[in-house]
Amino acid sequence: MDIKRKKREKRIQLIGGLIGICVAAVSLFYFFHAEKAEAEKRMVEIVNYVI
Repeated sequence: MDIKRKKREKRIQLIGGLIGICVAAVSLFYFFHAEKAEAEKRMVEIVNYVI
């Protein structure tokens, strides 16, 4: 019974770790995309100001 409990705990930890990695990857991708969009907006404003 103790062996089954340890297997179950390891499985829960593995699933939690995978969910954490997925959340980190999605947030990193979103931050990169938002930062890129903001930089493009600033670049357009600068170009329009120069012209």
